[in-house]
Amino acid sequence: MVASSCLAIDRPRSKKIPDKKPTADFISLVAFGQMAITMADHLTKGARVGITGRLCHKRWTNKAGKRRFDLEVIVDKMDFLSPKKTASNVKPINW
Repeated sequence: MVASSCLAIDRPRSKKIPDKKPTADFISLVAFGQMAITMADHLTKGARVGITGRLCHKRWTNKAGKRRFDLEVIVDKMDFLSPKKTASNVKPINW
């Protein structure tokens, strides 16, 4: 089994520009086997998790002939950092 998801990391607001909207960086995650099943069953939107893994660098050429690059994290370990939510508060991720 394979699961892919995206991890959002909040970027701090600039002290020089206090009215600037909050932004985030998005990191692609890929998990295989039992870790994929765990991610699919237990990850919810907004859950705080700690991820341990390795970076995988991909290069390809798209249909327009442009070279493209992507980085993703191959998940080896995932720790839940926020308390478990009750069933009424859970928003499942639509895979």
